Amino acid sequence: MFDGKKILFISPLFFGYEKDIKEKLESLGAEVDFYDERPSNTVFSKALLRISKNFVRSAIKQHYHQIFEQVKDKTYDYFFLIKGEATPAAFLQQLRDVFKHTAFIYYSYDSIANNINAKSNLEFFDKKYSFDDQDVSVIPELEFRALFYLDEYVQHGEPADFKYDVSFIGTVHSDRYQTVKKLLEEIRVKVPTALRTYLFFYCQSQLYYYFRRLMDKNFKGVRKADISFLPMAKRDIFRVFKESQCIIDIHHPFQTGLTMRTIEAVGAKKKIITTNERIRKYDFYSPDNILIIDRKQPLIEASFFSKPYQPLAADIYNKYSLDSWLAALFRDA
Repeated sequence: MFDGKKILFISPLFFGYEKDIKEKLESLGAEVDFYDERPSNTVFSKALLRISKNFVRSAIKQHYHQIFEQVKDKTYDYFFLIKGEATPAAFLQQLRDVFKHTAFIYYSYDSIANNINAKSNLEFFDKKYSFDDQDVSVIPELEFRALFYLDEYVQHGEPADFKYDVSFIGTVHSDRYQTVKKLLEEIRVKVPTALRTYLFFYCQSQLYYYFRRLMDKNFKGVRKADISFLPMAKRDIFRVFKESQCIIDIHHPFQTGLTMRTIEAVGAKKKIITTNERIRKYDFYSPDNILIIDRKQPLIEASFFSKPYQPLAADIYNKYSLDSWLAALFRDA
């Protein structure tokens, strides 16, 4: 369905997933022009964008003027926008005026309820999707589509002996750090064998870390020695997943959609310990594979670790692959 199709793709940089999406579309035969949604990716500029677009309005205007000048004389079958936190309505109107036969597709991997700019721009799109079923329940024009996993997460054959009983890889935000620590204490009490763990907490900069230490009570106990200020390379994430029996997921308390890490654990056929109660609604949910905990008082049953992972139907695994994710977004457009 993508062979020979021309796609204008705009997305924020999010841990290289935008590159994976572009490369997958190209491998399926599409021609893709990609542009960063943000005019700058410094910690300071992203913070200003979240506080108010007024602080970076001039930079945004110049950024999108340059994009429009580069694409206005081309033709596209699809315009694909992810998140749209910075994308101006005036730019979207320009695209609509020029690309009259182009299908406009929008997707959010973040809660639209927290993204006023994107919510006001939905009118420009033919198809609109969110990873968050809560968004879909309150914004009628949205359709639900969960996130995806990359091909590299797929496990081939039976897993070897695990190096880690549990692993966590993610950005340090809200009460994530404290919740993981409390969870590990609970596991050590309930599971008689020695607990083998892999923990990776990422923070975008030391400046941001110290700012949060001053302003956020959840960061008071976050040790700098436990934090990496460089993101983990994907090849290392793939390796840790392969070597882990169970993946820990602590979702943001102000979001209800399932995190990328959760979907990746499904693709990798790993057990999941999660704080997200809404995971019960998904077709891959199984109490044998998924343990839901309370973030304030996480409780563990030792039997969760002793029971083997229960494989799911092949069509469920396929549904959450990147190929199926793209096909679902573009098919009806």
